[in-house]
Amino acid sequence: MSLRARLLIVTVLVAAFGIGSVALVTRGELRNFLTQRVDAQLSSATPTAYFRMRDLAQGAPDPEIGTNRPPPAGLPSGAYAQYLDGDNQVAGTISFSLNGAVSAHLVHIPPSKLDSHVRSFTASAAVTGARYRVRVTPLRPFSSGEHIAVASPLQDVDDTIARLDRVLLIVSLISLLIVAIAAALLVRIGLRPLSRMATTADRIAEGDLTQRVSPDEDRTEIGKLGHSLNRMLGQIEEGYREREESAARLQQFVADASHELKTPLTSIRGYAELFRRGAADNPDDLAMVMARIEAESIRMGGLVEDLLLLAKLDEGAQPRHDPVDLGELARDAVADARAAAPDHTVVLEAPAADDVDAAVIAWGDENRLRQVLANLLTNATTHTPAGTTVRVTVARDPDAAVLRVADDGPGIPPELASRVFERFYRADPSRTRATGGSGLGLSIVASIVEGHAGTVAVESTAAVGTQFTVRIPFAPDELGGSPAPPVPIAGW
Repeated sequence: MSLRARLLIVTVLVAAFGIGSVALVTRGELRNFLTQRVDAQLSSATPTAYFRMRDLAQGAPDPEIGTNRPPPAGLPSGAYAQYLDGDNQVAGTISFSLNGAVSAHLVHIPPSKLDSHVRSFTASAAVTGARYRVRVTPLRPFSSGEHIAVASPLQDVDDTIARLDRVLLIVSLISLLIVAIAAALLVRIGLRPLSRMATTADRIAEGDLTQRVSPDEDRTEIGKLGHSLNRMLGQIEEGYREREESAARLQQFVADASHELKTPLTSIRGYAELFRRGAADNPDDLAMVMARIEAESIRMGGLVEDLLLLAKLDEGAQPRHDPVDLGELARDAVADARAAAPDHTVVLEAPAADDVDAAVIAWGDENRLRQVLANLLTNATTHTPAGTTVRVTVARDPDAAVLRVADDGPGIPPELASRVFERFYRADPSRTRATGGSGLGLSIVASIVEGHAGTVAVESTAAVGTQFTVRIPFAPDELGGSPAPPVPIAGW
């Protein structure tokens, strides 16, 4: 059964219960009111009947006994009074009916009613079955055991209640019909947002994750549901997009890694084939072949080491954390760069080696941080023309140690600067080896810095140069507290 049908049925049942309860209470209260009014009439008529019965109780005949008399005020035609002796036998009857036919309407009064504190009760005539309201009053102190019973027919009360029943039935049915129609409309309107949500969910199931449900608000329960669903859909869409991007990056990574490994392997196989064909007999050719095989093996080994390092960093392996003097690292790295790239001018701006108070002490793995500086300097000297000035700066920010490697080379185009930390990415799409490198150096820099809970950023302007900025948390003894914990490497 649908939710709409269940809501409609429950609403109609609740309305029926409420209308029925009101009808029953109204009917019961009206019957009680009419019955109490009859009891009051019987109570007021009892003295009249008593005085007419008094002579009979004293043994003197009363010519009015058994004759027709107009009913006392308020009593309907057909009311009568009975005199009951000590044996509960009818000793006389006073008829207030104009036709005087009383015998068929007499109500048997059981002894229990005479002894009961309840003086009024409802009973039916033995012959006609008509319902009467009877009030029994003892004749004390004039006699012992005698009673006067005054009875009034309840035909008017029953007719009034029957008419009320018909009215209540008709009104109740009409009210239930109106409630059912109104409930059907309200349920239809109220569940319309759920129907729209179901339609949107079908579209989402078909693959359109951009769909959103409405309403999306906090004023109603359905609105809150829509708001929560939209938040969930946003997270699902984002996760699905990230998964697709991750899959695409993984596919590209596998393709690039295969290509990078295939190139030296192809070279090694070619030189081995050349050696097999006779290069071994020529000392000059043999030396060249062996040198090229060795060079390609070294290159392939370096590539594999870089891939293994990235894989290790991707697993979230935590680097060592020791106090590291960035000034000392920079001096060593600059010396190496000057020797490796003599056609470049490499400048160092760092605190003096003997100035202990000005030393910039970071918290991290010295070998990894040396690799960061080495890769940044290699990147700067490799991808800039001869004569370029490369400046290495060691400084401190309020919350971190700072390394900057800047050059005044041609710069990086804006559309490429945002991708320099991607793995195997090179600005040269032809994959030539004129500048060397496999496109992993800056990816390793980013992964190592992230593993140290630091940040790395690049700024580049055409014809002005490029600057890489690395921030690493201070050593705890400089901060007077614990350093920021390292974060897992985000991968690629």
